[in-house]
Amino acid sequence: MLKQCRSSIGWVLLCLSATVSAAERVAQLPAAITPPPAVTGESTPAAAPPPVDPLLQTLDRLADLRQQAIDRAKELTALRKQLKGSTQEEQRRELEQSIADLPKSIDLLNQSFEQIAIGNIDQAIFSNQPTPNFDWQAELMEITKPILSTLKELTAKPRKLEQLRTESQRHQQQLQAIATALGNIQALQQRNPPKLVAERLKKLDSEWRQQQTETVNALELVHYQIAHIEGQNISLWESFLESINNFLQGRGTTLAIALGAVVAIWLLARLFLWAVQRTHRDGSRRERARWNRIVFYIYRMLTIVVAVVAMMVVFYTRGDLLLLALLLVGLLMLLVSLRQSLPKYIDEIRLLLDFGTIREGERLVYNGIPLQVESIRTFVLLRNPLLEGMVRAPLSAFTEITSRPSSNERWFPTEVGDTIQFEDGRNAEVLRQSVEQVELRVAGSQQRFAASDFLALNFRNLSRGFGMPITFGIDYAHQAICLDQVAPKFAAAIRQAFAEAGRDHELEGLLVEFKEAAASSLDYLIYLNVNGSAASAYYTIGRLVQRACVAVCNREGWGIPFTQLTLHAGDGFAANLTTLQPAAAPQLNGNLVK
Repeated sequence: MLKQCRSSIGWVLLCLSATVSAAERVAQLPAAITPPPAVTGESTPAAAPPPVDPLLQTLDRLADLRQQAIDRAKELTALRKQLKGSTQEEQRRELEQSIADLPKSIDLLNQSFEQIAIGNIDQAIFSNQPTPNFDWQAELMEITKPILSTLKELTAKPRKLEQLRTESQRHQQQLQAIATALGNIQALQQRNPPKLVAERLKKLDSEWRQQQTETVNALELVHYQIAHIEGQNISLWESFLESINNFLQGRGTTLAIALGAVVAIWLLARLFLWAVQRTHRDGSRRERARWNRIVFYIYRMLTIVVAVVAMMVVFYTRGDLLLLALLLVGLLMLLVSLRQSLPKYIDEIRLLLDFGTIREGERLVYNGIPLQVESIRTFVLLRNPLLEGMVRAPLSAFTEITSRPSSNERWFPTEVGDTIQFEDGRNAEVLRQSVEQVELRVAGSQQRFAASDFLALNFRNLSRGFGMPITFGIDYAHQAICLDQVAPKFAAAIRQAFAEAGRDHELEGLLVEFKEAAASSLDYLIYLNVNGSAASAYYTIGRLVQRACVAVCNREGWGIPFTQLTLHAGDGFAANLTTLQPAAAPQLNGNLVK
């Protein structure tokens, strides 16, 4: 409304000035062109209008422009007086805006006046200044000027004190020099110099004494200023409370408003996201997971952008240029840092959006251990269903790792409570296993392995079921029945032994076959398929089979051979032995058995 009033006042003043100038020009016209008085009776022909002078029109236009400039200047003075007496904040802002616009209007009127007066020539040809190039350093300095100004204000008092102390030292040095000069002048005056010299020395003495007086006054003024500044010092606690109070009333309030705006935007965003998720609960989450994640992160980015813009708006409307400059500098530094790390962030963003080399629900090998990707967020969570604990690693650690879909393969070769057998024949029980280590009981003592080292060991898990091959032999004296009677009796005896020991449910398969005719026995292969529940009784089962086979031999009267060496005598062996001494020759009855 104030702007409209100001515009209306300007137009009224412009019309009044034009009317006054026109009346003055009419009054200054010569009598020759003054219209004659009307004559009654005889009619006379009408006089022709005078020719239009272009210079007069130009002068009229210049007069109008000058009058407008004067009126705008008067209006500017009136607005400034009105501003001094105004107490309403809104009205003051409008007055300040009007006062800021009027000088530009006055300058434009003056430029128009000059341009018309000089004949509307192009003044750009007189300008020798080239078009300034964009200087990012100068622009950056312009942005950071509020920060530097604030730092300058914070150090104003100590810098002022230091400046005054330096000035005090300079004045004291000046007084010492003046005292030396006056001493020299007085020494010369005491020697009765000639009149011409005495007059000049007297004038010099007066000048130096005047300078001494001025220097003393300046020194006293500096001391007064120092005492005044130092007298303003207050206690540390009062200074702290005053600083806190000023901060809360000024910049603290701005920060609180900005923080409140950010929190409000974040809460509204969370509320909107919750409403959307509650509305769209149906459908396959697996099929829409990837696109949901893309929309989610875009939504988060937009929330951050809106929050930053809200902070900038708060700082701008509150007029806190320092906070606004700090925010802009922080954003600029963030953009500069992104230039170096942008490729890495792109790879991590692909992982976040589940478009990277690893994906949720798939299997990968991390630090030598098979793990499942449970979730991909700021950190990647990895778990193994058969191991205690989890692995939480940053996204940057997985840019070079590839996952794959998992089938029905096992996640770990053992579980807690399983019995394993090493390649040297030792058995061990799994007591505890995690993503870091596996704890075993070996021969009654505990032993720990790193999880990756444990996977590198060569062992078999007896708790998943195992096969046990056993070789048993009988004497060659039973060669006639070795192929048809021995194996069935061994099998029947073994099954009966398992039943009597209450382990018949553990025996899943039994194979007894003739294996080979060995050097001193007829050997049979006994192969047992035993389920995992009998893993801890591995050696007990072996002894049970041996007992059952020995019992069959005892019942059937079959001989169990032992390792023996048979020598067959060749032709002439007995004749050669007769040449030996009788005491040294052994008695040979067929075969020599050891």
